[in-house]
Amino acid sequence: ALEGFHRSLAVDLLGFGMSAGPNSEPTFWDQAGLLAEMLRQDAGRQYVVVGHGLSAALALELGRRVPERIQAVIALGYG
Repeated sequence: ALEGFHRSLAVDLLGFGMSAGPNSEPTFWDQAGLLAEMLRQDAGRQYVVVGHGLSAALALELGRRVPERIQAVIALGYG
């Protein structure tokens, strides 16, 4: 069993899925900043970030912003 082996997080970007968006439409850079801050607060953990489409670009940006938290990036459907 993989219990205790890994932890998964599924994130709804602001204004997508079931997440309410702010009054103004958040930019790519706003979203990246919020995600990076979330990972910075979870000290000591490293993540494999998987993204599709816009989320693939965000995954790559997270690798640039918080490389100490990113073990690997899997970008699907980017480009």
